[in-house]
Amino acid sequence: MFYIGGRGVGKTFSYLKGHREAFHAGRAGKIIYMRLTEAELSRACRPDKNPYKKINEKCGFNIELKKHGEDATIIDHTDDGDIVIGSAMALSTFYNQRGVDFSDFTDIYFDEFIPNKYARRTPAVKEAGALFVEAYETANRNREFEEENGKPIYCVFTANAFSLDSSILRRFKVNAAVEHMQETGQMRYRSPARGVYVELCESKEIADLKRNTALYRAIGDDDELAIINLENKFTDYALSLVNKKVAIKEYRPLVYVSGITIYTHKSRDFLYIAKRYETAPNMYGDNELQKFYNTWYTLIVTHIADRLAEFDSTATYYELQSLFDTGKASR
Repeated sequence: MFYIGGRGVGKTFSYLKGHREAFHAGRAGKIIYMRLTEAELSRACRPDKNPYKKINEKCGFNIELKKHGEDATIIDHTDDGDIVIGSAMALSTFYNQRGVDFSDFTDIYFDEFIPNKYARRTPAVKEAGALFVEAYETANRNREFEEENGKPIYCVFTANAFSLDSSILRRFKVNAAVEHMQETGQMRYRSPARGVYVELCESKEIADLKRNTALYRAIGDDDELAIINLENKFTDYALSLVNKKVAIKEYRPLVYVSGITIYTHKSRDFLYIAKRYETAPNMYGDNELQKFYNTWYTLIVTHIADRLAEFDSTATYYELQSLFDTGKASR
């Protein structure tokens, strides 16, 4: 489940409150509250940054995240005593949990899974998709076929519409769905076969109230932050480069690298870049990214900057950027 929406629309409040109620009613097990990095987790464990803070204030609860080592215990202080309702963990260090028994956990809530586009792209950010599927495999284990009526761990991802440059969005193949939703005004997408649900959350009431606050009066409705937080729309430059209706017969393969084919137009100076395999005059494997970077970086980036290139999706755009980063780092 992916819920993407502006600040203050109730994504975290609704889910964590609902889980707490389900846990005490016996309808749910413990929860893993997940953040991307250790630094984010440490901040969430501070009393003033506690994700349960507003729930505590509005509902009269007393839930805290008690840090110990790399992760934390989520403790619900009730009239009947202190009850552990889950754990808080960072994706970046979850690999240290291998071998731990998570059979009493039923939920994962991944808060702010899309990093702010100004955040430093650490390895954990760049490889979040791969890290998460490994983490899920560790927590879920074989419960779906070893237990009677075994159910998988229920996952919820929430974030603001900062950027489509998310390794997790790409790993779960929902970039194209989000692109289509934004283009058509569709708010929900469901793929029953894959068990994937995406919702672009909005609250017109909250957006209208925010629009009249000091910040948004000052920067105006056309500011990037206003578009993200008030209209809940992605503003990625990559969106303007996506073209899904290309006459591919007008192009010929030029370069193939790590699952991406770069085509050149047969009669004009224009590139089309798509996530597909096709034999090309210039073929590069995963171990040749430095050579690929040295040979093609300037030409491709210049074409993108001059709007002489299009992509089949934002996922391909960001995957290509990642390949460039890897090739550059190998120099």
